[in-house]
Amino acid sequence: MQWIARSFVALIMAVMWGAVFGQPYEDEEYRLGPNDVITVRVGSEQDMATQAPILYDGTISLPLIGPIKVGGLTVAEAEREIKRAYVDGGFFTDSIVVVVNIFQYRPMRVNVVGFVTNPGQFNIRPGDRLLSVLTMAGGANNQTANLRRAVLVRRNSQEQIPIDLYAMLVKGDLSQNYRMEDGDVIRIPQQLQDAVIVTGMVVQPGRITYRDGLRLADAIAAAGGGVPNRSWLSKITIQRPVRGRPGQYERFEVNYVQFTAKNDWTQNIELEAGDIVFV
Repeated sequence: MQWIARSFVALIMAVMWGAVFGQPYEDEEYRLGPNDVITVRVGSEQDMATQAPILYDGTISLPLIGPIKVGGLTVAEAEREIKRAYVDGGFFTDSIVVVVNIFQYRPMRVNVVGFVTNPGQFNIRPGDRLLSVLTMAGGANNQTANLRRAVLVRRNSQEQIPIDLYAMLVKGDLSQNYRMEDGDVIRIPQQLQDAVIVTGMVVQPGRITYRDGLRLADAIAAAGGGVPNRSWLSKITIQRPVRGRPGQYERFEVNYVQFTAKNDWTQNIELEAGDIVFV
């Protein structure tokens, strides 16, 4: 499993290189919250310049208009909201320019739990992504972690987002490398089902130790191959456990002859832990 660890390190380096040199973090994606400190400039009026922390209720206090809520807004939205308050209050005309900058970011923390090298809580910066946080946690434990069944839990909505770390680390699929938010939890479960069962008309039916990247051809070969003149290899059935529904399975058919005779790799499917292959 060391090759997955090497893939993880290489991918992390590529992501960090891209983050530093190719994709700079932009404040317009960040939402203001309590304990952020912002500066507000209203036109060229020096006595209107303010530096203030955002309070627990999401408000700051500004000259002339007093408390105004900016929590949950982006910088651009906060500028529009503050300008609207000054214009609606009759203090300035619509031509006034309001500029908001983030002087200091609030502390942001993410929890990583489960089968990683160093589970725990980690401080993050705005713009940090999932793979960066996994690096802080020392990476997934390749011997016990179920890389395909990781979950990202968003604090505010309790939304649970499935994460396929195997696809990220091995196939370079960064579509799941989500931007982290304060209070997120990354869960890496244990690989409870560590085998694939091959049964039916094979020479040595039984359990085969599962490994990431195991394909149908590997499983059939480990079972000694088909029984001559008795195996119906064009009608192999795969029974796969349904995630989150114990005791339920999905079933689909694979034409293995298309792979062996015509080199159709779509029929040499990648297996998952817990699969039952019936020949």
